[in-house]
Amino acid sequence: MMIDTLETENKKAILQGQHVIDVILQREHAAYVRYKPLYPKREYNFPQTRDKKDFVATYNVIPVEECDLELQQGEELKIKDDIRDGWWLAQNKAGMQGYIPSNYIKKKTDLEIFNWFCKSCSRERSELLLRNEGTEGCFLVRESILTGMFALSVLTTESETKVKHYLIKENTEGLFYIDEQDAFPSVQELIQHYKHDSGGLTTVLRCIPAQGGGEIVTATAGLSHS
Repeated sequence: MMIDTLETENKKAILQGQHVIDVILQREHAAYVRYKPLYPKREYNFPQTRDKKDFVATYNVIPVEECDLELQQGEELKIKDDIRDGWWLAQNKAGMQGYIPSNYIKKKTDLEIFNWFCKSCSRERSELLLRNEGTEGCFLVRESILTGMFALSVLTTESETKVKHYLIKENTEGLFYIDEQDAFPSVQELIQHYKHDSGGLTTVLRCIPAQGGGEIVTATAGLSHS
């Protein structure tokens, strides 16, 4: 009887220890993985016509109801009605219309639609991701510790492997720059420029780390309809 009790206690201890390890691993993984948000609650109203362009799908969406519109990540959309919270009436480039979860799209100017943007990535985390990739010109853009500003982190292997950090500044005219001589209307245009011209950088921008801001893992989401 005593032996059975000891075996049971040992099994419990092993399971508890494994649980702690699993939690730690999950937290480490969550540091750089972006999860899909939950679908919003449905509230149907009569649509009000209002065309709004320049929205992009940030995730794939499989229709849940007949009135829903299927989305492909990166697909451009026109919003026909956004008066309700949660679900908007959208039209894709093929002319198909349907309802979509509003938290699954971003304005085309939002940096979160770009796979090189790692919003909450720290300086230390960016260096780890880029060094693990090990490719010259591997880069990501992250929020700077300076409020409202961004930083470009780039791996260079020219003389020695190291990560360079460049502050992306904004001038009084609303233009973004690293070097004042090259200023652009948006951060994405700045990045596009440095993909072809290194300018004042150590290298042109070539690729993003495999486990950067663009990695997406689907989380289990409960759907709520009214």
